Amino acid sequence: MTDISDANTVPIYGLYGERLGDTEPGFVHIESIAERSSQQGWHIRSHRHHNMIQLIIMTQGSVDILLDNQQRSLSGHGLIYIPNEVVHGFHFEPDTTGHVLSVATPFLTDIQTLLQTEVNPAWSLTPAVVKLHSSSELVPIFIHLRELLVGEFRQQKQYSHALLKCLLGALFTTFARTSNIAGLQTGSDHHIAQLQRFIALIDDHYKEHLRLDWYAGELGISLSTLNRICQSLLNQSGKKLIEERLVLEAKRRLIYTLDSVENIAFSLGFDDPAYFSRFFTKNTELSPGRYRRQHAQTSSV
Repeated sequence: MTDISDANTVPIYGLYGERLGDTEPGFVHIESIAERSSQQGWHIRSHRHHNMIQLIIMTQGSVDILLDNQQRSLSGHGLIYIPNEVVHGFHFEPDTTGHVLSVATPFLTDIQTLLQTEVNPAWSLTPAVVKLHSSSELVPIFIHLRELLVGEFRQQKQYSHALLKCLLGALFTTFARTSNIAGLQTGSDHHIAQLQRFIALIDDHYKEHLRLDWYAGELGISLSTLNRICQSLLNQSGKKLIEERLVLEAKRRLIYTLDSVENIAFSLGFDDPAYFSRFFTKNTELSPGRYRRQHAQTSSV
């Protein structure tokens, strides 16, 4: 199989512009929007992070946003959530204010476990842009939590790490309730934990095209139980979740690389590029070539 050349792929960073290294499980970083963006002419080019999520709390100004292949905009008070591996870029209005919170993905899992929330794991996989109207009762809550987080991060006093975890738990739980994708649903903590493990396994193995019963075996549950959990919490089958992950990565590579459709097919574990094209067309109603042409300008943000 052919690997995609690094020269053709969207950059993968730790923090933007910094060399990618192993992200520590407890990694947390907080900085103002201006701290990095102003040095780049307020233009953060398309990139993605590995094992890191970000939440941007914006308090003033405006921004044009790229989230995978979607163009969005936001002004005034608002939130931008960027899951692990999602391609994103920003073009901020000069002097836009707010903060960028960067958190290792295991840290978020720890937060959910710590608070024993019943937040649907799907929210943490889906990018979101949430406008907060100035009259919203949530604005002072987010501003207060942000100020507490920034203060604790800067001072690094005794027990700061534990307190940061609690504050981040409050922040992300409030965000999950606020966003349209929150999906606060009833369901046992055990089933939610199994779904989270399944999603993590998909991320690690989707290119191997393993059967669903392999995933069930790794989770120590039956195939029917795995499908029942997926249907009850996400309203989708387990097989569909695996297919969607393949399609998502195919979309990213069609937009952000110069590789041929054939090489993309091989890099995603398909032995037959023609079958890959049929698979992609079935799931998107567009051929790979047509999809690439339609989104040719998206990556310019």
